[in-house]
Formats: sequence, C-alpha cells, structure tokens
Amino acid sequence: MPAFNLSALSCRFRALWSSQTTPNSVPETITGGGGYNGYIPTLDGWRAVAILAVIFHHAMLPLLDAHHWLLFSEQGALGVDIFFALSGFLICSRLLNERDRFGSIDLQAFYLRRAFRILPPYLTYLAALFVLIPFGFGSRHLEEWISCLTFTRNYLPNQFWTWKTGHFWSLSVEEHFYLLFPAALVMLGAGRLRRFLPWFIAASTVWRMADYRFHLFDRIFPGIPYPYRTDIRVDGIAIGALAALLLAVPSFKAAIRDRLTATRIAAGATILLAIIFIPVPMGVLWQRLLIAAVITASALRPELAVTRWLEAKWLRHIGRLSFSLYIWQQMFFVPTQNSIGRALARIPALQSLIADPSDRAWILQLPLLCVGTVTMAALSYYLVEQPALRWGARYLKARAEAKSSAVVSIQPEFVEAARVA
Repeated sequence: MPAFNLSALSCRFRALWSSQTTPNSVPETITGGGGYNGYIPTLDGWRAVAILAVIFHHAMLPLLDAHHWLLFSEQGALGVDIFFALSGFLICSRLLNERDRFGSIDLQAFYLRRAFRILPPYLTYLAALFVLIPFGFGSRHLEEWISCLTFTRNYLPNQFWTWKTGHFWSLSVEEHFYLLFPAALVMLGAGRLRRFLPWFIAASTVWRMADYRFHLFDRIFPGIPYPYRTDIRVDGIAIGALAALLLAVPSFKAAIRDRLTATRIAAGATILLAIIFIPVPMGVLWQRLLIAAVITASALRPELAVTRWLEAKWLRHIGRLSFSLYIWQQMFFVPTQNSIGRALARIPALQSLIADPSDRAWILQLPLLCVGTVTMAALSYYLVEQPALRWGARYLKARAEAKSSAVVSIQPEFVEAARVA
C-alpha cells in the first residue's frame, strides 16, 4: 500500500482557500483544464460594473416620477444578472479545478467556506437593522426576519416586504444555487451535468414564460413577487455554470479562445446593449446568455483593448468592495426622498443653488448617501469580511490537520492488515 502523503491534504487546503482574499472566494485565473487557481483583475472589474449599475438604478428611483427620461436607469437592475453569471461561472470553475487536482470535491469544506464568506457581513447588516427598529429603519414583520435568516426572502409575500431587506432576494437565489449545484456536480459528474444544464435552462425559460402569461405559481401561492423567485432567476446562474463546464473541455476552450477577437467581443457587448433596450422574443434568456458570454470572453482574453478597461485600478477596488457595497447601499438609497434630503432642501442658502424643488432634496442628499454607503461598506470589508475569512482559514486549516492526523493514526493498522492478508 502506498505511503500516506501527509502534505497532500495541507496542499489541498491551501489551494482551496487560496482565493479567500478575493471578493467572491473563488480562484480566478484560467488554467489548462478549465479551472481557476489564481486571480484575474477583469472579473473584479465586472463586479464593479454590476454594483455600480445596481446603485445607479436605486439612486435614480426618487426622480422617475418627475423625469420619465430617466426610466432607462431601471436597466441597472441587470447588475444582479451580472452577479449571477459570475457566481455560476466562478463557483463551477472552482469546483472543477478542485476535482481535477484532487480527484474529488469536499462538499463540507465548500459549504463552510461559503458560510464564512457570506454570513458575517450579512448578519452584521441584519443586526444593525434590528438595532435601528426603534428609529424606524428596521422591519417589525416577524415573517420578514424569518425569511432573511432562512434565505427564503425571495418567496416572502408582498404584504411583508420592506425596502431595507428587499435586496436579499438575490442572496436567497444564490444560496439555493450553492446548496444544490455542488451536490449535483458530485452526483452527476461534469459530463452528465454538462448535458443536463441546457435542458434545465430551456425548461426554466419555458416555465418563466408560461408563469408570466398564466400566473400559474400565483394561483397556488398568491402574493409572492414574480421577478425575484429562484425558479424565475436561477437560469442566470446556471448559464454561467454551463459556460464553466464547457470551458473545462480543453479542446473546446482552445477553439473558443482562438476565435475571440476584440471585434467579436465588442459586437457581443453591442448586441447585449441593444437587446436590453429593444424588446425581442425571449429577451430575458438572450440577455442572460449574452451576459455570461461577454464575461467569459473577457476572462479568456483579458489582454485585449476591448476588455482591458475592466482592469482599471479604481474599478478593481470597487469590485473588491462589491459584496459589502451591495449589502449596505440598500440602507441609504431608498426609492423616496429621505429626511436628510428634505432637511437640506429647507436651508435657504442651499435653495438658491438648485431652482427645481423636486430635484433639490435628491441632489443635496446624493453625496451624503454615497459617502455613507462607501463608509459602511469599507468598515464591513475590513472589520467583518476580512477577519471572518481569516478565522475561517484557521478553522479549515485545523480541520484539515485533524483529518490528516486521523488518517496517519490508522495508517499502521491498514499496513499491518495488508501484510496479514
């Protein structure tokens, strides 16, 4: 029987946790086998694009009634679709890389890593909301709190929805994906899952169109918002995962990369923008397919001029803060003029600066909202996210060492049993 390599498990642990300093805890450099084991700044750039789109959408909400030309800002909600495509692509790539390097996927370690990554900043925000309930910031609906703590926020009936936790519908979708997809990859294997996902995406599209037309779900469970349910949104993550599964085939990845040019990537991005603003049949599916395609293309060819802008230092910095920015922006950017803006608008010296009273409060409050969001996101990133990742790293290291010690302690018994046999 071959001798047990004590350093193998330690090497495995370091490889699996090496990306915990990146925003999404996922290795991000394309390797020969289609996995990721390093860092690509382009993907931080995409995170920045996603969060800036979401914040722009939320920031414009108070002005939509008075300025209908700003309705285009509602397309900023597609930033969430970018996050979904990134999650599917990167998580699947990471799991495939683990399988290729070590022969198996440690599901327990995966779920622990996600818990250390997501729960500390998430629960910190919820705790802040709870403390602020007496001041009118937090929700008093028990149902809303339960849905947040169980990651079922996207299936909460309308009567219990409030703005401050409304954005957690997307985290619920991602958590459902994290719960089911890795297990499916382990049980089915990459090949079967690669063949299954196109049928799953097609079925999801048919269901989404049928439910939109005939309100099938609402007949059984009335009052649950249609756009936020996992069964309506999960194909956006599945498309990203399918892209990773396809690129795990070296010949396919090489063929795609060789055909990617700046012109073709720019054409894909242009078509995506056109589909966003021009209605087409099955437009939602085409949007999600093109988002995943453009992200994948930029990851394969980050050196091209058309994708290099995503590696700008300021974009990468925003990308690293994107998770905390997404969590905390909801507390500041609300769909109505807040009390701070109204108070500033009543100051005579400031009234003369902005003639239109309908815009005055929004313009005056916007810098404060931006500063508040960035400040809380930075505090969350440096005081909650990063320490939690370090604690998680120490815990998983101790777990890996305990496993290796257990294997080493029984190794002589296996050797002796083999000799007797």
